[in-house]
Amino acid sequence: MSDKQKLEKIRQTIDDLDKEVSDKEVTRDYWEGFCKVLNAVEAVLNENSD
Repeated sequence: MSDKQKLEKIRQTIDDLDKEVSDKEVTRDYWEGFCKVLNAVEAVLNENSD
């Protein structure tokens, strides 16, 4: 699996999680922290895909 495929799989997982989380009561602080981690992962994957 290429890095690009891995990144796409992560994006799909994030979309699924986003839908799942929106149906539940999750604190904004928790969700923002989670998004920061995911953005950091995405940035590293983008660096490696060059």
